[in-house]
Amino acid sequence: MASAPDFVARAGAYIDRAHRVAGFLLICTVTLSILSYCQWQTNANLNQQLQEFTLRQPVIVVPGAVPGKYDPTEDRQLVMIFTDFITQAFNTFTPITLAQQIQTIQPFLAPGLLVDSQPYFEKKLADATSVKRSSLFIPDRNTLTIRGYQENGLELRDVSVSGILKNMAAGTLAEDVPLQITMTFRKTIINPTINPYGFELLRYHEKPILTPEEEARIDTSGPTPVSQPAPMQQQGL
Repeated sequence: MASAPDFVARAGAYIDRAHRVAGFLLICTVTLSILSYCQWQTNANLNQQLQEFTLRQPVIVVPGAVPGKYDPTEDRQLVMIFTDFITQAFNTFTPITLAQQIQTIQPFLAPGLLVDSQPYFEKKLADATSVKRSSLFIPDRNTLTIRGYQENGLELRDVSVSGILKNMAAGTLAEDVPLQITMTFRKTIINPTINPYGFELLRYHEKPILTPEEEARIDTSGPTPVSQPAPMQQQGL
């Protein structure tokens, strides 16, 4: 049995160790509190600067212009952001998210395309639901091309981008398809609540990028047997 002095010595050592741990935790708590306050202060300053910038946006009066709010963001940057939005909404989805994505993208379709796209979206949704199909589009931004022009008084942008479409069935990768997407955007007025991009989709077309050998095989093989899956075909709106 330990003597009383030994017991007191061990108890004192435990208490001393506990004090050291508590002191270390207290230092950590104080340090984290200071860092959190500094981060909060920085965010508050940034939010204040952003609000001041928003309130002090310059007003430019252009005779003959359509009344509205015009954002100073560069046109090409908006096209690139809108391109990402459209290509991902069309080609990156799961059976659970696709219906919501279709509803999200519809306000950005030109009126004529909105009507013509209904059969396309219905088929896409039925296909994704029946076979539990998901896909992921990985764009190659080095392939992005943008051509601006006017047609019948409209400002249009022809956009093309290529990438890899990863198709998955029931969570298993089925195929990687090199894909080229071409689109036509029509420039509109920027509206932060309705259309922050300032563009709407006028035309959409996608096609697989085939090697010369694949093209020759399709040309010479004839109709694909029912028992074999058909290669991905061109799709457009």
